[in-house]
Amino acid sequence: MPMSDNEHSITKKIEPIISELRTLIAKDMKENNKINEIMRKFQSIGTWHIIDPVREVLESPNCPIRIQQKILELFGKIQDPRVISILASYLDHDETQIRNQAIKSLSLIKNPKVTRYLISAIESGDSDKWVKIFAVHGLTKNASPKVILPLITLLGDSEEEVRKEAILALNKLKLDNIDEFLINALSSEDRFVKFGIVNLLGERNVTKSVDALAELLGNEDLRLNMLVCNTLSKLSTPKSLIPLLDHAIKEGELPNKYLFCIQKMDKSVISPLIDMYIRDTTNQYGESIEFILSKSGLYAHELILERKDKESTPEFLAKLELLENQIDKI
Repeated sequence: MPMSDNEHSITKKIEPIISELRTLIAKDMKENNKINEIMRKFQSIGTWHIIDPVREVLESPNCPIRIQQKILELFGKIQDPRVISILASYLDHDETQIRNQAIKSLSLIKNPKVTRYLISAIESGDSDKWVKIFAVHGLTKNASPKVILPLITLLGDSEEEVRKEAILALNKLKLDNIDEFLINALSSEDRFVKFGIVNLLGERNVTKSVDALAELLGNEDLRLNMLVCNTLSKLSTPKSLIPLLDHAIKEGELPNKYLFCIQKMDKSVISPLIDMYIRDTTNQYGESIEFILSKSGLYAHELILERKDKESTPEFLAKLELLENQIDKI
């Protein structure tokens, strides 16, 4: 099919720029400003017509690495789906700079076709931290259920920067069922994956994770145990009170970290604690609850007084009176 007038006009614009680029390569001119200027000219044309001519230059045997990088960078900027397969073909290039630029450019493109290449880059044993970080950025841009597990896997990466990027990415995702994926990942054997998940559940306020988190309380991994306590404090749900109180009792001497965990929760747990106290016929939690409420200031007293005004059961009234007296003594 013959070219339209518009296509002919575009070709006329591209030809001299390509010629200028080839001349630069032939003379081995290391003028970065000139190279950048040529790339800006291509980008200003802003159409897919530049892809094939520029690709020919990219694939020419004498094209220097610095210009290959600039071309791959250009392909990322023009955001055309036709460049995806080209960029993907450079992900296993011998030169680290080329691999990094290819993945960086792919990460800029919002298109579902990019996802499988980004995931492959993450899963490759040869990928360095920058490849993984750029891949994370791209997966965040192309969010879908497919990206969740690869990002969770990166929480266990040996590089701290990669782990941090994965946490940021997972925290941004607004996908259905992501919280279920995170809760399930608490069973991972990788302690760094556990660390990341526990933090994320707190950041995302996933209250339905309390049961799974409570199972990790008392863990021999002291750092993990501390993170679980902090997350339960952040979630501040009455459901976590009994597991924490049980571990506080096992710990022995009061106060301890599990009571401090409850103490850091918001005021919404004070009323449930009062209710537990008056209904605790064995009084196993009495001393612990008295300590926690003694640190709650006037708010606990106000709630106790309100409860006394409404309570008609003599045993409960007696317990409320005892609680009020005890927290004044501590």
